[in-house]
Amino acid sequence: MADGVLKQIVKNVKYGMLPRNFKIEEDEKSAVRFAPGAMDGSVLFHCQNVEKYDAAEKIAGLLKEIFGIDAELSNERKKAVRNEIKELVVKNRCVGIVNPLISLLCDDIDSYNLVRLHTYAEVTLTDSREVEMVKLAVSLMSLFEHDDDNLINKLMYLSLYEELTIYCIGALGSLPDFNEVVFGMAERMHGWGKIHAVNKLVPETEEIRRWILSRGCTNTVSDEYLALVCAEKGDMIGELRKEKLDKDVFEGICIIMNALIEEEIMQGLHVYEDAEEALVLFIRHGVSFYGKTSYARDSLMRLKMWFLKNDWKNKAELLEMLPE
Repeated sequence: MADGVLKQIVKNVKYGMLPRNFKIEEDEKSAVRFAPGAMDGSVLFHCQNVEKYDAAEKIAGLLKEIFGIDAELSNERKKAVRNEIKELVVKNRCVGIVNPLISLLCDDIDSYNLVRLHTYAEVTLTDSREVEMVKLAVSLMSLFEHDDDNLINKLMYLSLYEELTIYCIGALGSLPDFNEVVFGMAERMHGWGKIHAVNKLVPETEEIRRWILSRGCTNTVSDEYLALVCAEKGDMIGELRKEKLDKDVFEGICIIMNALIEEEIMQGLHVYEDAEEALVLFIRHGVSFYGKTSYARDSLMRLKMWFLKNDWKNKAELLEMLPE
């Protein structure tokens, strides 16, 4: 029998991160194994109408039956209700349940014994061996403000697993230093967790803005998921308007620009508001960095090939600016 999800994570954390090949071992193994966060991420970014209201309503009803203000159930019925909740969550997956469920609970919050509901959520996220049930428990924590360092520590550990990052971000939203917490997550993540964290991150300091430009885009899924986000949040056009750029920031902008022109799985350059000016400025900086970093040579070559294959308003002028 596998350890609980939280225990597996805690046992495998090294230097504040999980190994990139780490996956939770569950009692019931799926025939198809996805990278942590891949299934939920694909649904959130590429599917419409993913919310499962019927399942959410059933779960809300079952939670009220067991945690309602006046709930008085036998131990046998409590066990049956918990099993029904688990079956619904595992069958339907939390990615489509959480938003409508939290809305239903908030609309009827006075009908629940919140102390008991909080206890149920904490016990579940602490001990459960099913990732989907941990997602549910973590999501329920978004109903509460947190001042318990032990609970916050558990949520921070869970957030290191990229299947759970987005749910932990939601649960920790009431923290006064929430944006710094998300920044820390983004710095430690590599895949879907980083994608979700950067999407939630606010560039409220110069340190964060520069990090978004220099380190924010690259990830192990596809840089396209974060290219437009980083260009906008990192004020890429403002940076490109400077006379000189730091090498690390320019190299990060190269990664962003490479992904912006791909537009295979996400919108990119064609929807970037400052695209025309950015291309001119980027090429100018790229020429100045051409002999100093391979990022410049690679990006300018990619741009040249892209211009030759695609229509662009002033591409003849831009092609003349590019090195031979």
